[in-house]
Amino acid sequence: MLENIRYKYIKNKNKQCVLFLHGWGGNENSFYNTIELLKNDYSILAINLTDINTNYLNKPLTMYDYAICVYLILNMLKIDSVHIVCHSFGFRVALILNRLFKLKINSFVVIDGAGVNFFSFIKNLKILRFKFAKFLVKIKLKKQSYLKKFGSDDYKDLNDNLKKTFKNIVNYNLKNYVFDIKSKTTIIWGKKDNITKLKVAKFLHKNIKNSVLKIYNAGHFSYIDCPFDFSFDVLSHFNLV
Repeated sequence: MLENIRYKYIKNKNKQCVLFLHGWGGNENSFYNTIELLKNDYSILAINLTDINTNYLNKPLTMYDYAICVYLILNMLKIDSVHIVCHSFGFRVALILNRLFKLKINSFVVIDGAGVNFFSFIKNLKILRFKFAKFLVKIKLKKQSYLKKFGSDDYKDLNDNLKKTFKNIVNYNLKNYVFDIKSKTTIIWGKKDNITKLKVAKFLHKNIKNSVLKIYNAGHFSYIDCPFDFSFDVLSHFNLV
């Protein structure tokens, strides 16, 4: 199974390892520029989380399936201590790794992290609208194509198993896992992020004692929108400036 999962591993003898966990739909090259910044001072491991989907084509996945695959790769490479740089979906995986596995996590860089859900009236209203639309299709008042009006573009493009996987992921609230983070943490967020709201960043900063919060004039991909600020803050996090 693991042989079908692509990853980039740069081993520097006696150097600590930085594990990169990209967002949904990304790959092992999503943090290419950051890897170039760090590869002379750290060992590097960037895993293609998207490849994990192709290994389970016959069943929907949970967040734990992704975390287990990452842990197995770490174990295979005999890595038991990491720093984690993670974006969006990657933060979900990082939270589970931090709580459930025998893995020393020296620090975190969290970029527009997903997985912390708050009650939202608008979100619940959208869910009810979608359920009502499915009911209309079931009783044949609407055609199946009617459902295409609902859901995010990411969701619409998935096959049935991946749609169930996507629902498993976005509906699983990892809010309580945040309290387990004790390591040094740099939180980087786009103030215009409409996918993971800024209030999530403030919640993380409040509840992770050893943390700093950097807010960029950016969207959900703040590390791409503000590359110079991001590079400086990463280098600062790793004490390289």
